Parts: sequence; structure tokens; C-alpha cells
Amino acid sequence: MFFNYLPDCIGEVGETDPRYNDGTGEQIRRAKDRFLRLIRAELPQKVFVFTGRRDQLPKPDSDFLLLQNFPKFSWGTYGVDDHNVTVFFLRHPQGAKGELMRQAVKYIVDEQSEATAI
Repeated sequence: MFFNYLPDCIGEVGETDPRYNDGTGEQIRRAKDRFLRLIRAELPQKVFVFTGRRDQLPKPDSDFLLLQNFPKFSWGTYGVDDHNVTVFFLRHPQGAKGELMRQAVKYIVDEQSEATAI
């Protein structure tokens, strides 16, 4: 499943690059609720978040830890009702090196056990 965290357009018409804007406080509040609601409904084992803006997501139950072999990426765990999910925070693909992203995603997908902190 794929979804945009902020399901609304951001920025103002006429801005040079509105895609880099943050959402409004209301948009971020709704996005946090939606994020947890989708985890509750879909029960994923792993979630990939492609942004450096971790502060716009709900605070995880664990501290953010560096992803082994990929120190620019991190992960945390969320407990939603009785379900625990590992959430991996990677760079947005627009500004990331393709090969690094492919390697990181492959590592996460192939990893059978819980992520390891370094």
C-alpha cells in the first residue's frame, strides 16, 4: 500500500517551489491520525517513510535508532492497539541517491528479524 502522508496540496499558487512547504498544523494533525488509523486497519509489519521530516509524524514508542549499515537512515517502533510495527525513515527519493535507496530498501525488506541498532 502507498499513500501520501499529507493528502492535501500544500503551498500557495505562484510560489516558486511549494512542494517544499510544510503542511499546516491542521493538515499535520489529520495526517498523524490517518497514519495511525491506517496502521491499525492494515496491520503492516514494516512501514517506509520517505522524508527527513520525522517531527511531522506521531512520536514513536521507541527512540529513533540508526539503521545498521545505513547511518543516514533511522527507524522506530509504534504500538497501535495490540499491533507493533517497525517504521523506517529514509530520504525522500527526489533528493536521494538511487543506488543507496535501493540498497536500503532491499536490506529492510530482506531483513527477517527486527532492525538492529548501531
